[in-house]
Amino acid sequence: MKLLYICRANIIRGPAAEIITEKKNYTEKWNITDLVVSSAGINYTSYPGIKPEMKEALKRLGYPSKQHTPRKVTEDLLYEQDLILCMTGEQVKEISERFPRLKKEKINTLFGYAGLSGEIDDPHGLVGRIQLFSMLEKTPHKFRQLAYYFFGKTDPRDYEGIIRMYEGIAKKIEKGVDGVLEKMIGKKGDR
Repeated sequence: MKLLYICRANIIRGPAAEIITEKKNYTEKWNITDLVVSSAGINYTSYPGIKPEMKEALKRLGYPSKQHTPRKVTEDLLYEQDLILCMTGEQVKEISERFPRLKKEKINTLFGYAGLSGEIDDPHGLVGRIQLFSMLEKTPHKFRQLAYYFFGKTDPRDYEGIIRMYEGIAKKIEKGVDGVLEKMIGKKGDR
C-alpha cells in the first residue's frame, strides 16, 4: 500500500505526517508490513529539509530525526499511489483540478479519511504579526501573549510558544494518523 501525504511545500506537515506514520506503524499495534509512506508538496521549494521548528517539535514528542529532501507533486508520483492524503480540503481541490484523471476515491484530507472533522493548519497562518504590536513594541510579554491567543496566533518573538504551536500541529497529525492506520487495518481484515 503506497500512501502519499501532500502539503503546500513539503517542509512541515507532509514530512511530519510521514515520520509519525512510519514510527506509529512499526512501533505500535498496527505493523502494516506493505505500507510505503512518502510526502510531497504542491509548490516547489529550495528549502533544504524539514523546518527546524517542526523538527524540534517532533523531537520533543519522541519522533526520530529523518533526512528529508522536499519534492514537488508530479503526475507520475500521484498515479502510482494507492492513497493520497492532503492536509486541507483546498489542497484536495487543487490536486483534483490540476490532475483531473486522478481517481477521486484515491484522494482525501488526512482528517477526512480518518473520519475526523477539521484540517491540519498551516503554521504560517498561526504565526503572524498583529499590527497593533508594531505600535506597542514595549507592551509586556504577558499582554502580548494574551492578545495573540485571543487572535488565534502565536507571537513571533516567542520561540517556545512557536514550538508549542508546532507540537500542537504534530499532535493533530498524530490523531489523524491513528485514524488512518485503524482504517487500513480494518480494510485489510475485510479482504
